[in-house]
Amino acid sequence: VSPQIEIGSKPISTLSKEALVAPFVITFNGQNISRNSMSAETNLGVVKVEGEVHGAAKVVINGFTLGKFQPGSTKWIYYANENGDNLKPGLNKYEAYAIDADGKESEHTQFEIIYNKVVTSPKPTTDVVEKIAVPQ
Repeated sequence: VSPQIEIGSKPISTLSKEALVAPFVITFNGQNISRNSMSAETNLGVVKVEGEVHGAAKVVINGFTLGKFQPGSTKWIYYANENGDNLKPGLNKYEAYAIDADGKESEHTQFEIIYNKVVTSPKPTTDVVEKIAVPQ
């Protein structure tokens, strides 16, 4: 009997036998979406993207490996954040894929966030404007 090394809550042998399925988005900021849509529109500067994956040791989004993802987990979370430089006003495109315990990549999945940044007008000034008499 060969020993099994545990990663997270599942042995590596279990991870490698589970079929690798590309990541897909379930919610944007807690709102369920259609699996066919994979896009959201928002005026918020932070978007919590929650998704599902199977057979993955890692999840990568736009080249960033999700550090809190546990190998063998079926859930992942990604934050698109204006202050984190991964959410800009307008259309934002993301590409996600999974990597299994053997290093094999899943198919790549795309999702989009349209960020309609709210621009607030500056407060009106309370300075007094001097009236100038204009000769007629």
